[in-house]
Amino acid sequence: MGHSGRPRVAIAASGGGHTGYAVAIAQRLRGWAEILYVADPADKWTHERLNQEHPGAPVLPLPRLRGPGEPLAEKLLSHGASTAAAVLRLARRLRGLHVDALICTGSNHSLLAALAAHLAGTERIYCIEAIDRIATRSKTPAIIHDLGLGTILLHWPQQRRHYPRGLVVGPIVPKPSRPPTPPPPRGHILVLTGTVGNPRLIRLLLKTRLDNVVVQTGRLTPPELVEKARPGWRALRYTPDPAPLIQGARLVLSHQGLGLAEAALAHRRPVLLAYNPDLHMTSGWQDAVELARFLGTEALDPSRAAPQDLEKAIREAADRRPPRYPDGAETVARLILEDIA
Repeated sequence: MGHSGRPRVAIAASGGGHTGYAVAIAQRLRGWAEILYVADPADKWTHERLNQEHPGAPVLPLPRLRGPGEPLAEKLLSHGASTAAAVLRLARRLRGLHVDALICTGSNHSLLAALAAHLAGTERIYCIEAIDRIATRSKTPAIIHDLGLGTILLHWPQQRRHYPRGLVVGPIVPKPSRPPTPPPPRGHILVLTGTVGNPRLIRLLLKTRLDNVVVQTGRLTPPELVEKARPGWRALRYTPDPAPLIQGARLVLSHQGLGLAEAALAHRRPVLLAYNPDLHMTSGWQDAVELARFLGTEALDPSRAAPQDLEKAIREAADRRPPRYPDGAETVARLILEDIA
């Protein structure tokens, strides 16, 4: 227990959508538990979002083992010793702080945090499977489940086929920074491509006749390239909190992942899934199709679509309204507090 007598919970904020899961759980636990985060010190976007959502919260450093697309064997050879040392340092910190529970959010960085918590003797370890892993399963939750290191938290009943001991809690998405409002009559189309980006989708977008578009480009596409090609559009590389952009959108177009689910389920915006086949270590096409169905929309593959196909899909998606589900993050918060009590 923390100094206040409340339980002390560590949450691995592991970048991108993984940090979104961390924020979602922390939002529901604040006031009921002492929260600290585990994050890569080099991940400036995660630190910006944590500071925005939870100013002054302690953040324990843990470098991530590898980034998206980086080969594991090569990283282990070059950074294996330093990674092991960082895990041991974190284990000592968690033990010294008497952390009651650790929530890992699914990436290889979260696996390192879970190993540190296990070494520290933390009795309660939870790991969130990705919201878009429906036909397949992610490596980190799979390892934790198969080794019996912790409890896997699932968004959809269909994910139980991969995790017989997993708990279905409902979709885990962050709360909006302000109450959802009806989209304005001529709101923009918001395109979210994540921290890495989706060049295939952006190239297809630039060939359309769409106007009033805001594009979050990610690392792989310079925002100025988009604004030069389409002067009436707005582009930005990344934002730690896309909520203000989502709130003003009439439709959100994004790849498979938490950002799309957040737009649909927390902000009540119509969405369209633009599959990103270049995210080789994440979910596949069938995952994307199933996630789109759960969000009341369809999936489109930009590598196989013509500009007019995208225009038509956007028109049709804009008339749909997302379904409603139980608040998975609230369920997780109650579960953790009951387990610790």
